[in-house]
Amino acid sequence: GSYDMHGEDTLSEMFQEVNTSLGNFKDEMIRQNLWESVVIIMGSDFGRTITPNSHGGTDHAWGGNYFMIGGSLKGGKILGEYPERLSEASDIWTARGRLIPTTPWDSVWNGVANWMGVRGDDELDFVLPNRDNFGKCAMFTDDQLFQNGQVSASDCLVRDSDGDGVPDGQDVCPDTPYWLSVGVDLSGCLHPTLQPTGATPSPVTTA
Repeated sequence: GSYDMHGEDTLSEMFQEVNTSLGNFKDEMIRQNLWESVVIIMGSDFGRTITPNSHGGTDHAWGGNYFMIGGSLKGGKILGEYPERLSEASDIWTARGRLIPTTPWDSVWNGVANWMGVRGDDELDFVLPNRDNFGKCAMFTDDQLFQNGQVSASDCLVRDSDGDGVPDGQDVCPDTPYWLSVGVDLSGCLHPTLQPTGATPSPVTTA
């Protein structure tokens, strides 16, 4: 059924259906030893008004929320910014309790992309074309979201186009293949002892 609750009041029952489905899926992934490699994100393309309409339901709004589940997540946390006031006194309150978002939707996908192996700023900008509109420090990283994350949130203070861990301003070799199991020195160049030997390198483990 529809979750667009303009006048109905069946949301609690529908949440139970979702919970049962997700629980069954999780149990199957655990049986297949895949749960640590799975992440599920649930959200909506819009939020809901804080105040009800004349039918006892809510109408379309702007700011909302979403949740993530998965075997490798740092669970039990709320990320983002919760409004200090849920009233007209709030700077982000508009008509009928439509809240202006403070955290971009792209932020969670930035961390998921990190976890899936995308680390260079150039490639992240390609995957998330609106990312640059909000600033790098508005993006979550996989280290904030996942137990086995590798990109620190503090990395947002500098640009690292090729994702090798060396800021662009210090990177003498700006095209290091970070997705291969290679090491780099402080100038962003491959360690001499880790030059390719002809064997196919193993990918970096991301999940």
